[in-house]
Amino acid sequence: MRRYVLSQNDLKIIENKLYLYKRIDNAIAVRKQELEVKENHDENIGGGRSNNISKPVEELVMKWQEDAQIQNFNNFRKLVDDMLLELDDVNRLIFHYRWIDSNRYTWEEIADKCELKERQVYRKRRAILELYDEKSGGFW
Repeated sequence: MRRYVLSQNDLKIIENKLYLYKRIDNAIAVRKQELEVKENHDENIGGGRSNNISKPVEELVMKWQEDAQIQNFNNFRKLVDDMLLELDDVNRLIFHYRWIDSNRYTWEEIADKCELKERQVYRKRRAILELYDEKSGGFW
């Protein structure tokens, strides 16, 4: 049982967050690239030999795994992927048309495509957004 009711403003905020889902893979790739090209400073000042063995690939992978931004992106992707598994086919189709498809369909167009009434689509939208809120623990 939900402890609170999502306001229209809450629904808009969650909806805007879900628009980021279609670009999440790109955001992760960009952040990894940023970490890769970040200037590494040499701790071996003075020219003496270092006792550390250089393993640039392993160091880079460790940076990726430890980076908070990449972790947040991966957590968001996993959260939405898990949510999509719980949706039925119609809700998954609505999600696709609204938040993944590049055409930015209106709710009226989505209703036509799914052969539903507009009111049904709005109810399903609310159910999708409430499920996201539930999955995220109310922190979106």
